Amino acid sequence: MFHKPTYGNHSTEVASVISGINGVNPYHNLYGVKVNLFNSSLLYAFSGLDNEIDYIRRIDNLKIVNNSWGIGKPKNANSNLFKYNYYSRFLDLLTANERDLIFVIAAGNEGNTNLPKLFGFDLSYNSILVGSNNDDKSLSW
Repeated sequence: MFHKPTYGNHSTEVASVISGINGVNPYHNLYGVKVNLFNSSLLYAFSGLDNEIDYIRRIDNLKIVNNSWGIGKPKNANSNLFKYNYYSRFLDLLTANERDLIFVIAAGNEGNTNLPKLFGFDLSYNSILVGSNNDDKSLSW
């Protein structure tokens, strides 16, 4: 079972790293989009993503889309989800014709040694995955 998504400080903290006063680039427009990707049923897993990407496509002069969803990983995952799968393919299909947009996905912050592999949307071919660790193979904060 997936972690229930919550909305709060995570997106604000990521946004401040990107475009806060001391951020990477404080001189651009920043748009927030909230989407509930996972519900208790797989039927609703993609219910908002296609609409949100359509909304993003219509914003003038938008070039980079940061995806820092903080959805976590299931405790007992099907091994097929650690390969190119329906989640990653779905994101690829939605973004295939968006050559002017760069989709960046956060690899995760949880440092879960039980699930050390890339997972789900992380495996999208049309995205840049960003993560970090130090020389000791632990999280680099």
